[in-house]
Amino acid sequence: MIGGDMQKVAFFVDGHFMRKRIFLFRSFAFRGPNIRSYCARHLQADENFYRIFFYDAPPLERKTKYPSGALLDLGAQPAATQQKALLDSIRETPDMALRLGSANWQNNDWVLKKSTLEKLLQTGSVAGLQDSDFFPNIRQKAVDMKIGLDIATIAYKKLATRIVLIAGDSDFAPASKLARIEGMHVTLDPLGNKVPDDLLEHIDVMHTPLDPNNAADVTPTKKHFFVAPRKTL
Repeated sequence: MIGGDMQKVAFFVDGHFMRKRIFLFRSFAFRGPNIRSYCARHLQADENFYRIFFYDAPPLERKTKYPSGALLDLGAQPAATQQKALLDSIRETPDMALRLGSANWQNNDWVLKKSTLEKLLQTGSVAGLQDSDFFPNIRQKAVDMKIGLDIATIAYKKLATRIVLIAGDSDFAPASKLARIEGMHVTLDPLGNKVPDDLLEHIDVMHTPLDPNNAADVTPTKKHFFVAPRKTL
């Protein structure tokens, strides 16, 4: 329960961004309850959740063909199954609200995996390419816009006293600037990622509750990917 003297904190989580960083550091199993527990590490003694807004897109579910012509059911792939399980766990977790954009296959293009591209650049030969060397160029749509609109709504209506933005994209700078103009305190959690200057300018504090020297937070082999925050108390 939120007491009368408790301050309310609204979290805005770029799900795609957070998933990549948590998977990189192997910090925890990426499911609703664990995401909520991570967000709770931001809360101070006199604070409680307003809500954790989690932004992502459902998997693209369609049948198509690989470049070779072999059939592919995107909705039956392990990544799609895992994404659906993640979104279900968000729906079932207290204090969390799911905001969905859409998944869009850009011009039905296929992209070479990084390791395959590096090999091609070294050998100059396309011999031996297989369907497993490609992945569809799928991008999220409308997620950033939804985050910006929700931040504006919370700020204008004074529904919370502080915002925690878990993201790293400079596209969120205008929304952060607006929230601060409306008198809100904005904390940015870039999860150890480098932050662009135009986003840094429009936040109050940068804080990531992961400890790169704690193997439970950041696996030792990945700690060199953790960038120290630049705007702290």
